[in-house]
Amino acid sequence: MTIEKNIAGKTMTAVVKGRIDTLTSKEFRDEMMTVEASNCDRLEMDFSDVEYVSSAGLREILLVVKRMGAHPVHISGVNEELDKTFIYTGFSKYLDYEVVDSRSDYSHMSFKEFLARKVEHGATKTIMDADGDYYTWQDIDRCSQVIAGDLKKLGVEKGSHVAICGANSANWVLTFYAVQKLGGIACLLNFNLVKEELLSLAETGDITHLCYGEMPQMQDEEAFVTGITGEGSPITATYDIRKEICFKDRLSEYEALAGRFEGRVEADDPCVMIYTSGSTGTPKGVLLSGYNILNASCSNAEALKLTSDDIACLILPLFHIFGLVAGLFVNGVSDATMFIPENIRTANVIRVIAEKHCTIFHSVPTMLLSIVNNKDFDAKKMASLRSTILSGAPISASQMQMLQKLFPNNHFAASYGLSEMAPVSITDYEDTPEHITTT
Repeated sequence: MTIEKNIAGKTMTAVVKGRIDTLTSKEFRDEMMTVEASNCDRLEMDFSDVEYVSSAGLREILLVVKRMGAHPVHISGVNEELDKTFIYTGFSKYLDYEVVDSRSDYSHMSFKEFLARKVEHGATKTIMDADGDYYTWQDIDRCSQVIAGDLKKLGVEKGSHVAICGANSANWVLTFYAVQKLGGIACLLNFNLVKEELLSLAETGDITHLCYGEMPQMQDEEAFVTGITGEGSPITATYDIRKEICFKDRLSEYEALAGRFEGRVEADDPCVMIYTSGSTGTPKGVLLSGYNILNASCSNAEALKLTSDDIACLILPLFHIFGLVAGLFVNGVSDATMFIPENIRTANVIRVIAEKHCTIFHSVPTMLLSIVNNKDFDAKKMASLRSTILSGAPISASQMQMLQKLFPNNHFAASYGLSEMAPVSITDYEDTPEHITTT
């Protein structure tokens, strides 16, 4: 533990680093004994780099406050874990402190609040690249507001079940946020469904609106829409979000819509319905909240050591819990740039990772093995990768050893996702190949 003290006028600032526990509490006391009400009118303690405070440390902090008497003592940079310590021990009643605005704060927000916070603190940060079509947080906010206006006219309101069915695209992401702004429930459907399967899920999921993107089974759009909204169907309206539509072209409409759709959405409100894989029976619709998904995303981002400098190649389907957590929102909470390839053919994925210098690439073992067996594969093209989650299936020890040799800079992680629980559980960033293949 170290303390750096300086004084400006009548304010003393003490920057504390490390742990304040049984072993360091005496050192903390000796350093802080030099701070008295007689030599300053105000004490600022910066805890931005404080890792841990034990009961012994809490006692010493309280003694500092008592010595200062009527003179104010303020603690800044308190992280979420330390805030919990203050609250659980009752010290929050006696200490004046400020919780740092950290990534983990997102876990207590709805998606609507999350987007608003991102715009407030980083509007011009480029967060999404759809094959050369760039989107900042502000672009996402304004385009989704335009879509929300359209959906509102179609009858979407708080609690409406709105299906999003289409291949990964910028418009998929924009539509997801639009549904959240209206307080609706985004029902995420596999874009490979045939009409009959889609109608069956709409019936069991009380889906009233369908936002459709690229779907292999939709050969004739007019016939498809007519069949989806025909007699007996619960779907009352459809909305086209295919890639050929550029919502940026309608940004002039934003001003007329600004400030609308301000209804409160709580972090615990059901806002996503995701369907299970059906491995043990008929797929089940699972209701999740922003709290579920953002909590999982924050913990995964921390485990993967993601930062705003990272670039992710996103091939995971967004309708799946893996893609939603480890794809869309792990990158979102970290402000990592998310690249959405035009297609996920092996050669194209290799090109994208090489040209964009991607650092993050989450996939299934079969995809990664296909990449290394592709004629275009060159380990040098993939050298920028530093973190890869492998999920959906196990990987053998021999396969992992091969991948480690081909990607020596990459930290591989084994993962297990469970739609019903929201999180994606992963091995630690520094885990050995042996642990990853046997856990």
